[in-house]
Amino acid sequence: MPYSKIQDIVISQGILGRIVSVGTVTAYSGYDESKLEISNVSNPKLVEETIFF
Repeated sequence: MPYSKIQDIVISQGILGRIVSVGTVTAYSGYDESKLEISNVSNPKLVEETIFF
């Protein structure tokens, strides 16, 4: 998914994932309603901040 099409990022973490800082990052496109899901990401909050800032 091209960076310019990313409209929203959602992070999903279970309880154990929060403890070990692992989760799923899902990027949503606003143009064609597609999504890109990346599982088992270390430090997903940092990934979200890197994409948006």
